[in-house]
Amino acid sequence: MIASIQRYKEKVLHFTRSEGFIKYFSNTSWLMLDKVVNLSIAFVIGILVARYLGPTNFGIYSFSKSIATVFVVLCGVGFERFVVKDFINKAHQEETIFGTTLVLQLAAALLSVVIFIAISPLIVDEELTFYLALIFILVSLFDAFSVIRYYFQSQVQARFTAKVAMFKIIFSSLLKVLLIYYKLPLIYFGYVALVESIIGSIGLILVLNARSRFRISGWKVNLKYGQRLFLNSWPMLVSGFLTFIYMETDQILIKYMLGNKEVGLFAISVKLSNIWFFIGSVLCSSLFPAILNAKKSNEKVYQARLNKLFKFLVAMGLVISLTVFLLSGFIIQVLFGPEFRPAQASLQIHIWSVIFVFIGIAGTQWFITENLQKLLLQRTITGAVVNVILNLLLIPRFGINGAAISTLAAQFMASYASNAFSPRTRQLFFIQTKALFFLKYRHE
Repeated sequence: MIASIQRYKEKVLHFTRSEGFIKYFSNTSWLMLDKVVNLSIAFVIGILVARYLGPTNFGIYSFSKSIATVFVVLCGVGFERFVVKDFINKAHQEETIFGTTLVLQLAAALLSVVIFIAISPLIVDEELTFYLALIFILVSLFDAFSVIRYYFQSQVQARFTAKVAMFKIIFSSLLKVLLIYYKLPLIYFGYVALVESIIGSIGLILVLNARSRFRISGWKVNLKYGQRLFLNSWPMLVSGFLTFIYMETDQILIKYMLGNKEVGLFAISVKLSNIWFFIGSVLCSSLFPAILNAKKSNEKVYQARLNKLFKFLVAMGLVISLTVFLLSGFIIQVLFGPEFRPAQASLQIHIWSVIFVFIGIAGTQWFITENLQKLLLQRTITGAVVNVILNLLLIPRFGINGAAISTLAAQFMASYASNAFSPRTRQLFFIQTKALFFLKYRHE
């Protein structure tokens, strides 16, 4: 085991010293730093909120967010990569891309609100949960202005919108500290989320006015472009919806099968695992334009960049998973207190999903560059089916540990194993397999 870890370490060191990595890191280091700061603040405040609320109330809070997530996932998931690509390639006038994307996301947000209110009596049995979930869904109305962030990302100027993100997280964190200090009820934490979203939207508009020639008054809506954007994005939208289904199903089923307290305990495991997902997400989002350009100009460079990215993500995932696995009891005890100690075993299982999430995020980039985004739906359906079935079978028998096993199995299937089923995705499966075992690549 020690020798194996040492070999991983040597390969990671070799990669991090390579010219390609230095170039990638120089392009993404500032964005990573900003993301780390924001997530660190959110993580610390999240700990304070969990300790203040306790497992039961934190379970209600987490369940409400899970329900809301299922409804709002169609409000923008899937648009980002295509909108960024359109900004880069100037597929339409910028004003048209701005206006059409905004309208599509606002329409999806309003539809989510209507659908939730209509069917809430069937899925929510507590008034507090209903209002919390409704507030979290309303947040998506203001998140529609994220199209401004897509524009600055395409211009490699995301540092401007990153400042907005930092301000709103600091402001909302201060509000949550005040709520805890004055011992205010749970519902107020929902109000803070809404205020945070409003501030973020205003900030993005101010940045757009200050750092570009575009104004909201000049945005246009083009139905043909909207139709094309939707047709290109719908596999990603549905895939994103199913992804959130199998990522949130566990907490929803735990609520109905075990109760709010167990939801709160499992939410801690999810929180301590998901906190790491941003690493793969930021790297892949930042490198997507470079990978896309390489695909157009040089297939060998394109393959080399993909190979190095997968290898590095696997190495990071392994280090993170092993560290959290060994220190899980200590981490929970110190951060959340003895009330949350029963979450240790589920965390030790759940944390290994980080590796497959990382290669899944990078795999999504591959699907898009290869114009195979429609196949994303197939692999996501596989993961969703595995997760739902295993949750139904394992939660009654193993409790929240069964939910953690289900999540790990679903990520393994959706992000990795399912790619072996189709001849068109088998190339990705081989790339991921070689990355998992740090085998040498043909183009290296």
